[in-house]
Amino acid sequence: PTLKDIPVTCTVLHRPLHLVNPKSGGREYLKWVEPTASFRYLGIQISASLNWDAEYKYLLDQLNPILRQIKQGRKLGLAWDVFVQAASAKVLGLVSYHATVVPFSSDRMAGLNNKITEAFKITAAASPHQMRCPQPIGLGIPDMTLRAAQTRIQLALTTLHSNNMEGQALRWCLRAIQLRSASGCFPWEDTTF
Repeated sequence: PTLKDIPVTCTVLHRPLHLVNPKSGGREYLKWVEPTASFRYLGIQISASLNWDAEYKYLLDQLNPILRQIKQGRKLGLAWDVFVQAASAKVLGLVSYHATVVPFSSDRMAGLNNKITEAFKITAAASPHQMRCPQPIGLGIPDMTLRAAQTRIQLALTTLHSNNMEGQALRWCLRAIQLRSASGCFPWEDTTF
């Protein structure tokens, strides 16, 4: 008999880590990523060093075509408030998703604000501060730094008030205060009148 005639069965004991693609149902094996390279997870470019340069570049690559369309759209003759509302919704959706999650530096957030304000400017003399103020004082152009801060606070409060987290957070804060005290008491316990 030859080897072709002998039935052989094999069992794989160690399979590499894999994900199942929900669309195709096939296995997709995890790839090794260099520590300096970035990979995309839930739409965010992440690197092992938590350097957000790739994410900022990705955001700008997505944002620049939209800002060019906004500059061209100013010439369409639409009512300004309708145009600002529609264009702001598009910009806010994109930038809020990235800027809320990623801790961009204040310089990068200022750069985003300036790019967005420049795209919405009617004239070169328009004041960026007045443009970012809500109507009727200003034009209602989104202030991305303020918007990201508000969204982060809202996410933190939502997390805090879900699943009895506020009780756990309060107990943690009180315990931290108690441990910090030299006497082991709360600061208001040993107050004498």
